[in-house]
Amino acid sequence: MSTINHNLLTSENLHEPKGVDTADIDKVYISDGAGSGSWLRYTTMGWEDYQHAGADQTGLASGVPTVVANDGAGVYSNTVGALPGSTGIWDTATSSFDFAAGNCKLGDTIDLRVDLTYTVSTNNDNMKLELKLAVGDPAEFSVTIDERNIDTAGSQSVMRFISFYIGSNAVLNNPGQITITPDSAGDDISVNGWYIRTIPLVPVAT
Repeated sequence: MSTINHNLLTSENLHEPKGVDTADIDKVYISDGAGSGSWLRYTTMGWEDYQHAGADQTGLASGVPTVVANDGAGVYSNTVGALPGSTGIWDTATSSFDFAAGNCKLGDTIDLRVDLTYTVSTNNDNMKLELKLAVGDPAEFSVTIDERNIDTAGSQSVMRFISFYIGSNAVLNNPGQITITPDSAGDDISVNGWYIRTIPLVPVAT
């Protein structure tokens, strides 16, 4: 009886991978490094959208960073696209990012789009919007989202997009906050909301 090596089989004699008959659609076979594996689905991107429904923040103090609130209670809030395992990358109770709760890992990239309105009470006001990361840790630092000098009293709509990566455990395991700092007293801020996209360095398999 002759034998045929698998590498010599022609296409009509090849069989499907083990377990394909019961694998769900869009799943791929992922080896476990121990001679076997599982049929799993790779997720390469997640997104969450939080719309604010609460009151504007009014009478901001001059020169003092104020945490920008977003209660996520708006009807257009949507987390259906969150990464598998995420329980909410935005903590609506504390108005802060919780990257660990969002099932983020070191090296993941975060894209952030903010949508809000400044209202200044006097001419020639400066407004600085920042993202603070690793809040409460000695490694805390800030990234500027938007800074502008507003020549005339009134309102200006602001939509900004920034991208950053989680480069340390301090960022991953501590809150992130969005703050606003005016250089004049009595200014206001109205938040529409923000969209957060997470791109894992290593795709999430479920």
